[in-house]
Amino acid sequence: MKLLLLFGVCIIAIAARREWDDIKREEIREDGYRTQRVYRYLYRGQISSGLPKESTQHAATRIEAHVSLVFPNNERTAVLRLEKVRFGSLNHDIPEPRELQRFEIFEEKEVEEEYLRLLRLPLRFRYVDGLVSEIEFDREDRPWSQNIKRAVLNLLQVNLKKNMRTDIHEERNVREDIELLDEHRE
Repeated sequence: MKLLLLFGVCIIAIAARREWDDIKREEIREDGYRTQRVYRYLYRGQISSGLPKESTQHAATRIEAHVSLVFPNNERTAVLRLEKVRFGSLNHDIPEPRELQRFEIFEEKEVEEEYLRLLRLPLRFRYVDGLVSEIEFDREDRPWSQNIKRAVLNLLQVNLKKNMRTDIHEERNVREDIELLDEHRE
């Protein structure tokens, strides 16, 4: 339980490509989501701990789930559901701890049916111009399960109205401030 809670709070999500037997890849020609269609994704997340170069021992937890996304009534309100959720754990040397590892190297953990049921509970949210808002969880959902679902939702966030990049300018200001502080120390 503690591992699931830690995983839910600290989850780092990495999206990756993978062919599935039950989901066929199609060429995507749409510029947005449409109502009455089911969109399916493979969510793969991993959280690792350990010092990258100084340590040969690492601990990692891995999650995989099929994500179903439906816009039942309009293109602004969506329902998300996790399916075929599985977890794995690992406690040994990881050559590249920052990279997503193959699920096969993890020891798959059996998850209690009640926890899987909670993870499968749907959530509803608004999706406008690539931004997620007004998230509504099922009344039975628990915080650890909600946090895992928030990590999945976060991958959908793409601000389609953002016209200018501000990160470069802000980075430059921070660097200049640091240089000024260094000059004052001398």
